[in-house]
Amino acid sequence: MVTFESIKNHFDGLVAKGENASSTAKNYTNTIFRILNELDGFEDIADCCNTRVVDHINETYDHPGTRQGVFIAFLRAINTYPDFKAVVNPAVLTSITEGFELSKTQAKELSIQRQLTETVERMDSIIAKIEAHFEPLSDEVILVNMYDEVALRKDFDAVVLIVGDPDPSVPRWINLATGELVIKDYNKTAKKYDAVRHTLSPKMLGMVREVSATRNYLLTLKSETLFKKMKAVVPGIGSQLLRKSKVSTETEGDKLLDPKIRHDLWNQMKHSPETQLSYRRIIQNDL
Repeated sequence: MVTFESIKNHFDGLVAKGENASSTAKNYTNTIFRILNELDGFEDIADCCNTRVVDHINETYDHPGTRQGVFIAFLRAINTYPDFKAVVNPAVLTSITEGFELSKTQAKELSIQRQLTETVERMDSIIAKIEAHFEPLSDEVILVNMYDEVALRKDFDAVVLIVGDPDPSVPRWINLATGELVIKDYNKTAKKYDAVRHTLSPKMLGMVREVSATRNYLLTLKSETLFKKMKAVVPGIGSQLLRKSKVSTETEGDKLLDPKIRHDLWNQMKHSPETQLSYRRIIQNDL
C-alpha cells in the first residue's frame, strides 16, 4: 500500500542516489502532503489520486505556475515510484501529464506578457534607497550591493570571510586578500554549473574588509530576515525583484544588443541566455 511515508522515503532514496536535489525532493513531498491534507486523502492515496487530485488542482490553483508545480510533484512521484504508478489509473496519469504540459505553456505565456508590461526600478536606485535608510555597513547595505555583484538566489548566507583559502569542508567564502568570492553549493543550478567564482569590485571588497574586523561571516542575519526588514523601504524586495532589476538595468535600451554585455551577465548569474532574458522588465522612467 502506498502511503505518504513511503512516498517521502522514495524521494529520500532518489536524493541519496543523486537523482533528485534535496531541496527539490522536499518541495515535491511538501506539495503532495498539502494536496492530500486538503483532500483528507492520506488513508487511501491511490483512491484520492484516481478520483479527486486532478480536479482539485485545476479548481484550486488559478496561477499556471503554481498549478504546474503541483502537477509536476505528483508526476515525478508516480513516474519514478513503481508501486505508486501501479495503483494510479493510466487515464489519470495522462490527465496529470496533460495538466502539467498545459499549465507549463500557460506559465510561459504569462511570463512573456509580464516581460512586455511589467516595470522595475533601476538597481542603482534600489541600492541608493537602502543605503540612505540603513547604516553604511549594515547587513542590508551589504546584501543589496552583493546582489549587484552576483545576482544569484538566496546564496549569501554563511559566506565565510577569510584570508587565503579555507578548509576544504568550507563551501562558501570570500578571500579578503584577493577579493575572490567562491560559492560551491549555490541554490538550484549547482549541479549544472561549477562553483561560482567572482572577484569583488573595489567598493564591495572595501566594505567586506571593514566588516571583517567584527565578524567572521558576510552576513550576521539570514537574507530572508533582511529582505523582510527592507520591504518597508523597497516594497516587494527579494531575490527575484533584485534579479529582475539587475538584468533590466544591465540590458537597458541598446545595451541589450551588445553580445558581450549579455555574455558577461549570463556568466555572472549562471543562467542560459533564454532564462536570463526572462528576467528583463521595463525600467521605470519616473525615478
